[in-house]
Amino acid sequence: MPKGGSVGNQAEETITQRVYAGQVINSVVTALKSCDVVSRKLLIDVYVSSSKTPDYLEMEALGYEKTRYQFYKNRACLQFADSFMLEDLHVFKK
Repeated sequence: MPKGGSVGNQAEETITQRVYAGQVINSVVTALKSCDVVSRKLLIDVYVSSSKTPDYLEMEALGYEKTRYQFYKNRACLQFADSFMLEDLHVFKK
């Protein structure tokens, strides 16, 4: 017996993707809000803003040398990963 097309499945998949995208956006906003002020600024400047500040300019803006900047950037990423509840973003060394 012939089967109908998969139009219903395509529409359902599109709806599911949009709902998931909304959940991701909400989780990102919540995770950013839970970070401390320095971490939030760093994450937004480097990853979110339309200008996406390069690391060397962000280091200058914050007044940090490379080692200290990397410390704060890693800390910011860990704070974000700890607060992002939709998926586990942690990566562990072996």
